[in-house]
Amino acid sequence: SLVLAIGMVGVLVSSALAATPGDANNDGVIDMGDVATIERIILGYDQPTPGADADWDGDIDMGDVTQVEYIILGMVYIIGDINLDGKVNNLDLLRLYGIILGRYPAVPGADLNHDGKVDMGDMLVLGRIVAS
Repeated sequence: SLVLAIGMVGVLVSSALAATPGDANNDGVIDMGDVATIERIILGYDQPTPGADADWDGDIDMGDVTQVEYIILGMVYIIGDINLDGKVNNLDLLRLYGIILGRYPAVPGADLNHDGKVDMGDMLVLGRIVAS
């Protein structure tokens, strides 16, 4: 299971996953140290790590930096934009399903029905948003 605790310093993660997306330096906390690590990987100074691909798109780029910053700040700009790509579509449904299964870390705003948990009820709400 995945535990995600958001605080002022960063996001503490505990996961049974091999790598936690966003925890680029593998220290168990998603914070500005991970942003620096991803930037060093992009510049070629450090070797890629599994957690550096924070947005799970298969490459390590500035999108991953943005994803980690969103996680740290606890921000989702568009209601339903679970994968933080600026659009609300079927990809958000897939990401939300992955969060429910514990494959991705929860993002603030994923609890779309505001019942205190991220579950299939949120999938229904997001489905309505995507369909509209």
